[in-house]
Amino acid sequence: MAQQIVGTFEIPEELAKELSDLLTKQTIRMQVLTNVIDQPDKYEIAEKNLIPITRKVEAIKVKITKEDVPDKYEDPKYVWNYDGWDVSENKVQIITA
Repeated sequence: MAQQIVGTFEIPEELAKELSDLLTKQTIRMQVLTNVIDQPDKYEIAEKNLIPITRKVEAIKVKITKEDVPDKYEDPKYVWNYDGWDVSENKVQIITA
């Protein structure tokens, strides 16, 4: 069965903007990491720069899951997806898992 959007919810605007910014940075730094995979010194530097961003993204995801997901979607059959501020502003999709 294909995943489908079954609902939406909003997260605080500042949190949405912060997450959007971090996700963009994470994507860019992942690309840098991929580009220097055969250069150990540069790879290590790129990896060290990516770790704090990934840590922060994951912390925000946990916060959203614990504090913002509506009760009726607190079930393993649902996941949430955030497309970033430029696409969705502070709206988050609930998708069937």
